[in-house]
Amino acid sequence: MENLSYHLVTGKFVISHRLRCNFDFFMDQVLAYLLISASSSAATWVDEWQSNWGKDEFMEMVIASVSMAFLAFVAFALNSLISGYILCTHDSA
Repeated sequence: MENLSYHLVTGKFVISHRLRCNFDFFMDQVLAYLLISASSSAATWVDEWQSNWGKDEFMEMVIASVSMAFLAFVAFALNSLISGYILCTHDSA
């Protein structure tokens, strides 16, 4: 998004066109792995919390939050596939 804003103001790109596909793919991978790691650790915490203190309204909100994080991971995984496809079919010219 910053790259688009910068381009609209200055007419130049922050990252060169050749590196942009690599950068997009790399960032998609990093964010997807961070998100799935955080989601899985939160899911483990939810299970531990429920076994010790039972289920209440707060736990239902936490479960919904963890579920949304897993759905966000699915979206990032699909985005990573698209970025990988663009990276592999990118024309160097």
